[in-house]
Amino acid sequence: MAVIILAGAPAVGKSALAELIGSLRSRVAVVEVDDVRAMVRQPHVAPWEGEEGAAQYHLGITSSCRLARGFMECGYEVLLVDVVPPETLGLYHAELLGLRLQTVLLRADSATLLRRDSERALARINKEAWQQRICALARQLDAESESYDLVLDTGVLTREACAIEIGKLLDAYCETASPNS
Repeated sequence: MAVIILAGAPAVGKSALAELIGSLRSRVAVVEVDDVRAMVRQPHVAPWEGEEGAAQYHLGITSSCRLARGFMECGYEVLLVDVVPPETLGLYHAELLGLRLQTVLLRADSATLLRRDSERALARINKEAWQQRICALARQLDAESESYDLVLDTGVLTREACAIEIGKLLDAYCETASPNS
């Protein structure tokens, strides 16, 4: 059993890929870190909005990692889905210490990300600022791609091809796992 972190900029296809992988494997839990973070209702603050946003971001990660541990203890493979900029990788590694963990960075060029984002039915207060944020995150993740165990380009590879590559990672853990893992 393993935990796979699916990282990448908004609109890169993390959630859709996680759903596909979840439908192809027998015991998989998908934890959307944004959904866990959104459990905080008042005040719900975006991760980039000051100290409260940073605190809620940290809480979302630590709570998601606790969920991942619980699923692993019950024999599930776990897909954690989040943007995961390099500065948060250390927190994920610390929270999941002792578990089999792989980080997969999903990437696509900015034009692809912006096109995909425009196809989503999400209301944005400041669309231009949001699009600038997507592009900035994509550049940051690309620049530090060596921080991740595997990089897959969702602008080039199909969702199915990406799922196969991630399935290989999960299968490799199953093959090397001891009876007590």
